[in-house]
Amino acid sequence: MHHIHGLDRNQLTLFPKALDEYISQENPVRFIDAFLDSLDLEQLGFTHAILQETGRPPYHPGDLLKLYLYGYLNHIRSSRQLERESHRNVEVMWLIKRLTPDFKTIADFRRNNREPIRLVCREFTLLCKQLELFSGDLVATPAASAGVPVSGGRRTDVCYNIQICVDQKHKLIPDHEVTNAVTDLDLDCYWCPAGEKLTFRFQTTEKNRDIKYYASSACSFCSIKDQCTRNKDGRRITRWVDEDLLDEMKCRVRSDPEKPVLSAVEGMKLRKMLAKHPFGTIKRHWDQGHFLSRKLPNVRAEMALTILVYRSCSLTA
Repeated sequence: MHHIHGLDRNQLTLFPKALDEYISQENPVRFIDAFLDSLDLEQLGFTHAILQETGRPPYHPGDLLKLYLYGYLNHIRSSRQLERESHRNVEVMWLIKRLTPDFKTIADFRRNNREPIRLVCREFTLLCKQLELFSGDLVATPAASAGVPVSGGRRTDVCYNIQICVDQKHKLIPDHEVTNAVTDLDLDCYWCPAGEKLTFRFQTTEKNRDIKYYASSACSFCSIKDQCTRNKDGRRITRWVDEDLLDEMKCRVRSDPEKPVLSAVEGMKLRKMLAKHPFGTIKRHWDQGHFLSRKLPNVRAEMALTILVYRSCSLTA
């Protein structure tokens, strides 16, 4: 019995003459190539879309954008790794016609075209809309929070907050936004008629239900206390811990009484199925649990590339 052996490295091999023969018709790189070739990069504001009469010839922005989209599609975000792929990857050679830009050129392209990259993401959204890939009947909106105060609010993690919405029809993302504002903080308080805050004080169990108590220290000197409460210690609010779900349901029923409304449990399950899946794919399967760039405009451009590729994966899958 013998091991399986490979071919002799010195043996002559007849490879296909055309690079195009290495790329199947179903390969996603053909979709990337066709989509970006259909865009007016000059109108979108990409640098070097119009050539100057003097100076060193630049790379075409479409080729560098194709390289980035290919990289994000295949979990390659680093400019140095993209440079290496241009020398050894047959798909990349086909996509950018055997160009081999250095890593600094690749990195500068993303930094110098932050807003145009976001506009490309918007163009893809318009394409999906034209193809009627969005239903608009049900849209889930989660948030991957980063920067919610920690340690009781005494300090804050310096991060970013990613907001997305997911359409039910094909699980596509119609819109997204990146912010560094802490927009997902639940203050867990109520406001009295005098404009004072009733904060959470303690939680207990009554009749097998978890009850939360809220109170304010401003009642003792409030001018409208007699109109608000008979309690000599001031206004106190008791709430079931999950009563906010019932309140949300009431608001939805009042806003559109003819539209069928899911139960709170059904709504939460559907929200997890629609809105949490993209974050799981991006952060776990694609290993994009962190951003490579700093400053909000750079991070927004980086996220636009991720969302654009996520959409294209949904269409080509």
